[in-house]
Amino acid sequence: MSPLVEKARAAAAQEARAVRAAPRQVVAGELAAFLVVLGIGFVPSPASLLPSSHFAVTAATACWSALLVPARRRWPVVTLLATAPVFASDNIWAAATLPFVTFSVARRITPARRL
Repeated sequence: MSPLVEKARAAAAQEARAVRAAPRQVVAGELAAFLVVLGIGFVPSPASLLPSSHFAVTAATACWSALLVPARRRWPVVTLLATAPVFASDNIWAAATLPFVTFSVARRITPARRL
């Protein structure tokens, strides 16, 4: 197997061990937050006036904003930068969930230096 595949498997195994070691309240809270953000992102999709291309963009931004929820603990700086595509999209409902992610991420980023 290629080294990239082995590295991906090792990272997945490490994440699985971290989830198993986490308290149930943390896992349940993260799952609930993920599902809430995903559900809120899909709010505009039932509108029958949306063309199919708009539904694809709505689904993509809803999934992207939901994936930022678990990423905020592991990669806070990257997660903060990854909120830009959601802000650039036209899915206001997905963008409405980003303060939850950005405030949580901002607490985890350590400043480079203190005054």
